[in-house]
Amino acid sequence: DAFYGPQPTRVGGQDAGPNDNLPLPIFATENGIAGTHKKWSDCTATEQKLAVYQAAKISKLRQDYAADLFHRLRWEKQLADLKAEMR
Repeated sequence: DAFYGPQPTRVGGQDAGPNDNLPLPIFATENGIAGTHKKWSDCTATEQKLAVYQAAKISKLRQDYAADLFHRLRWEKQLADLKAEMR
């Protein structure tokens, strides 16, 4: 995204939604934080590189969590089916 930078993907590879934006760095002043986020084009190369790594890590964690949940639910269903057969 030209304004927000890289976005993590949702489970299944769907595009990011409106609440999936990574928090970009905040402008700082002599008195502390000014409270406005930088645009992607205003970020340094290091900040952009870090944002890409963060988006990739979040995307991978989401995919791993979804895979684990799918396997757990499938195992629980098989267990419930076996219990039902034993009755």
